[in-house]
Amino acid sequence: MRKKGKKKKDKDNKMTPFEKIISEVAAEYTGEKYLEECMKFPVDAKERIARRHRLIALGFVKGSTLDEVNESLAAGGCEKLYARSLWEMTLSYVFLNGLSYKECMKLHQIAKDARSRWGIQEKWFPGGKITVPQLEGYIRENSGEPEECLVTGRVTKRMEQVMKGLDGSEREYRTLLLDNLEHFSKAREKTKYYFCKYLCRYLWQKIEDAAKAVGQGKDKDAIFEDMNMFQIITVSKRKKRAPKEIRELFRNAPISCRGIFDAFDNFYFGYVTTEWKDILWESYGKIEVLSEEKKAELAEKIRSHNPSLKEKTNDEVIEEGMRRQEQKECSLDEKHKKGEKKSYQSGRNGENVIRKYIRGVLDVDRTTLICFLLFFSSGTELPPEEVLSRERLDDILEECGFYALDNEREFDDFILYYMEAEDPASYLVDEVMRYAQMEKNSPLYKTFLESRSMEEEWEKLGI
Repeated sequence: MRKKGKKKKDKDNKMTPFEKIISEVAAEYTGEKYLEECMKFPVDAKERIARRHRLIALGFVKGSTLDEVNESLAAGGCEKLYARSLWEMTLSYVFLNGLSYKECMKLHQIAKDARSRWGIQEKWFPGGKITVPQLEGYIRENSGEPEECLVTGRVTKRMEQVMKGLDGSEREYRTLLLDNLEHFSKAREKTKYYFCKYLCRYLWQKIEDAAKAVGQGKDKDAIFEDMNMFQIITVSKRKKRAPKEIRELFRNAPISCRGIFDAFDNFYFGYVTTEWKDILWESYGKIEVLSEEKKAELAEKIRSHNPSLKEKTNDEVIEEGMRRQEQKECSLDEKHKKGEKKSYQSGRNGENVIRKYIRGVLDVDRTTLICFLLFFSSGTELPPEEVLSRERLDDILEECGFYALDNEREFDDFILYYMEAEDPASYLVDEVMRYAQMEKNSPLYKTFLESRSMEEEWEKLGI
């Protein structure tokens, strides 16, 4: 006779990872207490993603409505369900109509079959190069009328409204699915849209500035040096051109994702990619002129992260810290000589991440979207309705399924002060130094770290 334990183990092995999450949530769920556990803010992005999955699983356990699931996701700092994701559209349909997980998976299989039959094709950025006209075409396609105002299209909202009028049957699900197959995307289309829209505005401004500088007879080499967000071959730089020709040259040149990342990192003084330990060393200045009090303070900070230095004197600790810092700098200088970037997420990595954002392969996370929108809009002449005020940024975040800016959250508080500061550059320096003194990386350091493909995350869970 087979033992019960063996039978249970076999059953567990057949479950998908997401089904195991539902099973675990159901076993632990004790009303609001479990919900509070889900809401605890974790330190790391992977835990944040896990929390999103657990909150969705909790929706099945509680029999929640779509509004209730989205409210709990927003309260937990997670993205709401997204109607243009094939799987999350199915979830939305299920929660909206009070269907079970078993019914959900049956519908999702229909969606997977439809995808394998017709696929989801990348229409706008299929090749190796990305140009301004391609960005413009994508923005026009995903915007409403009038075209010159680039008013955001309402595909997601329309799909959500259509869903609300359906009866929850398999037949109506199939109709919804097939009517909108061309609108599904692997990443959140709305975040990609706003990223591309403000990037395009930024590039237009850079092109116009270059054309004006040429018309004013300014140094051509200096003009081209400031345009490293485009890939221009050397021979094109040597040729004398009129402002109109300069506009055409850059409009039709491939954009440089590496150049855009470098400009972004430089805009934030490199603090996006600089660790607090490096900033801390800089903040103390010349070690040889430090007072004994400052030396003791610095030595204590170093000891707190290296227990092996506990018995050494302050001077010995600082000397050891300087030696390690010099080794790190030498290593970075070697990489720089070889043409590599000096930071953990720049160079090829930063370039590839930006390309993936534009192509919709990677979801732009909330932190990164905010930082890039602020960068793209700085020094860019924008239509009044696109100027990045707090109200405008809140609207964009909510359109993308994110929560609005909240002073109670550390990063949001940092951003709001930055936006309202009389001298944003000085505020940025002061804040980064303040975080370094607390032995913490600034909120800017989180840029890129939470970006991932939501579709891939679901696939890992057996969906």
